[in-house]
Amino acid sequence: MAVGPDGHPTLDTPHIVGGAPSADTPNRHPPMSGHTSVLGAAAGAGPMRTGVEVDLQPVLDALGDPDCRGLLRTIDDDALTALECSEAYDLPLSTTYRKLERLAEADLVAEEIRLRADGKHASEYRRIFDAVCIGVAEGGEFELSVTPADA
Repeated sequence: MAVGPDGHPTLDTPHIVGGAPSADTPNRHPPMSGHTSVLGAAAGAGPMRTGVEVDLQPVLDALGDPDCRGLLRTIDDDALTALECSEAYDLPLSTTYRKLERLAEADLVAEEIRLRADGKHASEYRRIFDAVCIGVAEGGEFELSVTPADA
């Protein structure tokens, strides 16, 4: 796992859908079965994921934020509370809440309720995708391809 200058985990070089292969993107990634691909016209045109309207810009903003990417890695397979995310990723709790809200608005995490026997229920966050691919299709339209997380 790569670590950025701030000491937090970073994503490896992202894969780009479409375009000519280069040293950074040696393989083109054609749409795979199980992906939802929907074309929209220009940024913010409203690509869809599994029949739900999703704005492209919030997804790009969230994935462009190193702390959001780090939280997505932290959440990985298990749902975590904001406090658990904050402690695991070593991020201030107030910042963690803001980043989780950004991820939820981008429809990349789902907020659920963790029921506790003592009645002090807590919100927990679950990553709801396995892969997100964004590319530029013919005509300059953006393509958002999402593989939902395994249930």
